[in-house]
Amino acid sequence: MSNTITGFSFEINELSDFAMTQIQKNIEVLSKEIGKPGLETPLINLSTELLRYAITNNFLAIQENYIDLFDENEQTMGLAKKARKLKRKKVGGDDENEIAEFMREISIEKGLLVAIKIYMKENHIFLTISHFGKIGSIEQDHIKKTMLKVEETLEKIEAHRVKRREAIAKKITTGLELALLSMHGMGIPKENFEVATTSEKTYYRVNIPQDLLSGETTQENLSANTELKMDLYSMFTSLQYTIIEFDLSANITSVLGSVFEILHIQNEDHLVLKDMVPSRFFEDIFWGPFSVKNMKIFENYRLRIESHDHEFRCLFNISGTISDNRIKTLWQAVNISAKGAGLSEGGAFDNVHIMNMVRPYIPEMILEKAKECVRKGLTSLPNERKDVTIFFADLISFTQKSEVLPHEEVISLLNLTMSTIVQSIERYKGNIDKFIGDGIMCVFDEPLNAVIAATEIQNNLFNLNQFREIGGQAPLELRIGINSGPVILGSVGTKNRMDWTALGDIVNTASRIEKHSMKYSVLLGEKTYKKVMDQVSIAELIKRNFKGKANIHTLFFIESVTFEHEGKNITLHVPTDQSVEI
Repeated sequence: MSNTITGFSFEINELSDFAMTQIQKNIEVLSKEIGKPGLETPLINLSTELLRYAITNNFLAIQENYIDLFDENEQTMGLAKKARKLKRKKVGGDDENEIAEFMREISIEKGLLVAIKIYMKENHIFLTISHFGKIGSIEQDHIKKTMLKVEETLEKIEAHRVKRREAIAKKITTGLELALLSMHGMGIPKENFEVATTSEKTYYRVNIPQDLLSGETTQENLSANTELKMDLYSMFTSLQYTIIEFDLSANITSVLGSVFEILHIQNEDHLVLKDMVPSRFFEDIFWGPFSVKNMKIFENYRLRIESHDHEFRCLFNISGTISDNRIKTLWQAVNISAKGAGLSEGGAFDNVHIMNMVRPYIPEMILEKAKECVRKGLTSLPNERKDVTIFFADLISFTQKSEVLPHEEVISLLNLTMSTIVQSIERYKGNIDKFIGDGIMCVFDEPLNAVIAATEIQNNLFNLNQFREIGGQAPLELRIGINSGPVILGSVGTKNRMDWTALGDIVNTASRIEKHSMKYSVLLGEKTYKKVMDQVSIAELIKRNFKGKANIHTLFFIESVTFEHEGKNITLHVPTDQSVEI
C-alpha cells in the first residue's frame, strides 16, 4: 500500500474485513487532509459498492481465461491441474463455491487483483477501480441498462414516493446499482462516472468535485408572533415534537420545538445540536444510497442522542421529506429513560439489508403468520389449534458416515440432501418447521400434498444415487414418516429466543413413524392413510408398538400416489427396485 498527502492506492482480491478496515482508515485520513470530513461516509459507500462490482467481474474474467494463464512449465502445477479438472465439472450448487475459491487462489498466484486508487487533483477527487480482463459489449450494455434502471427507479420514487418507496428499495441490489444511487445521493452527475478498457484491464472512474459538500451555515429563527403559531408551538412542546430543517449539506437552518430543552442545550445553539447528533444519522439520511435525496421521504427513523450534560440518552423517532433544497424533519422524543435502551435505532436502509441476511433462517410459516398478525393489529404470534399433516424425514446412518468425512463434505452432503427435500416441500405447499441435525420436520395443510412431496423426494434421491454410484460415492438414503391430526401451533422458548412450532401427540407420533420407515419408502400413520386412501396404493401394512403408548399403531408403506395436475391424472411410484422388508 502507498500513501501520499492527497491520496492512496492498494490492491485486494476480496472485500474482507481487513480490506474494508484499510479502505475506511485511508478515506478517513484523506477526508481530513482535504478538510472535508463529511465526505468520508459517502465515499466509503461508493468505493465499497464499486469494489463489489469489480471483484465479481475480476473473478468472471479469470474464470473465462484461467487455462491461458498458465505457461507450459506450469501445466504440471497443482493449480493448472485443478483448472483442467474444474473446467470439466458441471458447475452448480457447491461446485460454484469451489470454483469461486479457486478463482481467489489464481488471483493471488498470478497477481490478478482489483486495484483501488483515490487521490486529489485540481480541486477534484478521483476514484479509480480496475480489474483484470476487458469487459465485452454485453457487459458494457449491462452497465448502460443499469444506469437507465437507476434513473427509472428514481423517477418511480419521485412519482410514487409514499406508496412504493419501500418496495422499490428492496428490489435494489448491491454493487453497481447501489454505487450509482450513492453517486446520486452525493449529488454527483452520472456523466462523472465512466468506464474505460484496455486489452488487459477495465477501469471504473468517478470524478468527485471537492466542493460537493460545501455550504454555508445560516440560522433563521421562525417567528411565532401569530396566535396560530403560538398554539402550534405550545402543542409541539407538550408533545415533545421538534421540527428541524437542514440544507443539502446537512447544516441546521432552523429549529422549532423543544429539542434544546429536552437535551439540556443552552442558548439554542444549532452547531452544538448538530455536533451531538450521531454521524450515522447523516450517513443514512443525507449521503447513503437510500438517502432522502433519492427516496424523497423517510419515516420512523430511530436515533438515540446523549444529553448535553451527559445525564441521560433520549430516543427520537424521526420522519422527514425534501423540498425547495431543504430537508424538513419532524422529531419526537420517544423515551428519555433507561427503559428506552431496548428500542433499536436505524431505519429502512439497515432493515432491508438485515432482513435479506436473516430471512433464510426464518421459516416461511412464521413470516406469513407474522404478516397476518400485523394486519390484525397483534403484537405477538398467538397460539392456535389446527388440523395439519406432520412430515418427518431423516438421513439413514448419516452420523456414522460423517465421522469419516471432512467437515466441508459433511456440510455439502447435508445441503445437497436438504435442497432436494425442500424443493419438493415448497412445490407442494409445505412449510419447513425446523431442521433437526440431519433431518427435517415440515407441516402441511393438505395430507395428499405431503404424500406427493414425500414420493417425489424418494424418487429424486433414488435418481441422484444412480449418479453417485457411477462416481463411486455412497448413496444418500432417507426415511420418511407422515402423520395427521390436531396440533397446537404456539411459541416455545424464552423472551430472547422463541420458536413458533407445532406441538402435540400427533407430532411425537409422526417422529416415531419415521423411525420405522426405510430407505426409498414413505410410511403413513393410520389417520393420514384414511384421508388419502382413495389416492394411494399400499405395498405393505405393518403394526408397531410405540414406547409409552398403550395402543398398537397400524402403519402403511405406500406403493404409489395418484393426483390431478393441470387437468391430468398423474401417478407417482416409490422406487420399484427396493422391496419392503418387514
